Parts: sequence; structure tokens; C-alpha cells
Amino acid sequence: MQRPLRIGLDIDGVLADTDRPALEAIGRHYGRQLDIDDWRSWRLSDSFPDLPGVDEYSDSLFSDEAFMSSLPYVPGAIWGTFALARRGHRLFYVTSRAERLRSCTGRWLGANSFPIGELLIAPGSKVGIARELGLNLFVEDSARNALELAEVCPVVYLFDYPWNREVSHPNITRVSGWREFMRKVAQCLSRSR
Repeated sequence: MQRPLRIGLDIDGVLADTDRPALEAIGRHYGRQLDIDDWRSWRLSDSFPDLPGVDEYSDSLFSDEAFMSSLPYVPGAIWGTFALARRGHRLFYVTSRAERLRSCTGRWLGANSFPIGELLIAPGSKVGIARELGLNLFVEDSARNALELAEVCPVVYLFDYPWNREVSHPNITRVSGWREFMRKVAQCLSRSR
């Protein structure tokens, strides 16, 4: 029998569809439509230099409890996390959100019926948490976080977005979303039996 995995799951961009609603709100604020394919760097001002104060505005969105509570989930996220939990894997929800958003984030996970897992706030880097918990794999969308985590996690699955397409590392496997991620995990587990 396969030993249960200890899985780290990023929230924004992996469980919560943060990016599209953020771009829509930013577009409304600046009076223009923004395309996610133009978002080539995590710093919005690098991708949209003609929008003065866009980084500050996006920071205000990402710290707004009402906005963060209203986010939809990424398609397949609830199905995928339940499938992992049913197979006995231990889930750790690891986010870079501000500590003051812990309650809001926990309520969002519960309201969207995600399976029970430990919610951890990682200001700055997620590496310490991944190392301390001995995570077998991590699911992430941030290029910087994925590269850092790849140094301590045997496998990092990177959800494909325009801002992380330049990332390459032997421990990073790019996936298009939850369906492909679950297929790759199943393949990996069947080979290790």
C-alpha cells in the first residue's frame, strides 16, 4: 500500500481563482479591459507600465476581506482536493496572504466545502513550512515560490499562467490545471508501487 503524501497547496491561483477577478477589478478601476495573457510578471506594473499605481491598487485588493471572500474557486479544485483526501493524503493549505486574512481565508475554504486541512500563513517564503512539515509535493502558481520550493520538495507542480512560463527546474512539473495535476499524481503513485 502507498504511504500517504503530505501535500502543500497554495491558495491563490491554485484553489482560489484570484487572478481573473483581480484583473477585472483593476480594469474597472482604470477604465480598460485587461487580458490575463498580458500579465507576464507577478508585479503588475512590469506588465502594465501605463497604469500608474497599479501595484498599490492590486495590493489593496489582495488585502480586502470582501474581495478575498468573494473569489470563486479554480475549476476542479474541490474535486481534486477531495480525491486526494479520500486517498488518505494529508493536505496543508499554505498561503502568502497576510496573517490578518487568516479567518477570512478559513471561512472561504469552509464556505467552498474544501476538505479539512491545516491552514498555514507563510509570510515571505513557504520553504520553511515545506521543510518543517516534510512535504512530499507542493502545488503552486508563483514562479518565485515554485523555484524556492523545488529546492526542498521532491516535486513541485506549477499551475501554468503567463507570469510563470519562464520557470524551469528538474523538480518542477508544469500542469494546465487540476485535471492534469491529478492525472500526473496518479501516474507518479502507480510507478512508485
